[in-house]
Amino acid sequence: LHELRRDTAQYLNYLYNVGAGGILTEGTPTQIHAEEIDYLHRCLSIAQRYHYTYFEAQAKEALAEHEDDIKLAEEALELFKKYGDVYQIAGAYRTLASCYHALDDNEQALVYLSKALEDKRINQAPDLVASIREQLSVAYAAVNDKQQSDYNRNIYIDLQEQTRQDRELEARAETLDKSARQLNWMILAVLVAIILLLFLLWLFNHLNQRQKEDHALDDLLEQKNE
Repeated sequence: LHELRRDTAQYLNYLYNVGAGGILTEGTPTQIHAEEIDYLHRCLSIAQRYHYTYFEAQAKEALAEHEDDIKLAEEALELFKKYGDVYQIAGAYRTLASCYHALDDNEQALVYLSKALEDKRINQAPDLVASIREQLSVAYAAVNDKQQSDYNRNIYIDLQEQTRQDRELEARAETLDKSARQLNWMILAVLVAIILLLFLLWLFNHLNQRQKEDHALDDLLEQKNE
């Protein structure tokens, strides 16, 4: 049963990732859009049948984003609240806000975007916060509040720059780790070579001494025979 559930979860994850967008590339945009929705509906159907709350919420949220469906976005939000993941809850508020923005109801979009930022724990996910700030900037611009639009835009840009720098540091750290591993292997190889060389020198000296002893013994035997 455990293996079956694990395989089902992997399959749901596959369906969701394909349906969420960015993987399918063949066909017209309309065809790709329709195919992604099909993947998401399959993910939703299986998740509901086998009671996978997380993937049911993920599928509904992605479908809401594809179709600007407020009802699906609200259902995804409630499921994520039930699941208890603060990051997914914030993302669901953001999705709900984008649906209202698509319907030109930017006042309501601002309400949900503000709710998305209520839990301060999401500040540990700068990419998520940046995307919310970006939508806030757009929504405030739509209601002609330039000051708030610029304010959120500046935060979004700062977070993007911070994220870029963090990724550069991570890439550098990974490169340094790789170089350190290579250096350690080189040092190990040099140590092995030194040990091998010392052993060969000892062996050569040992064989040379034995050879000298053999010659001395031979000389003694020859003297005795004489």
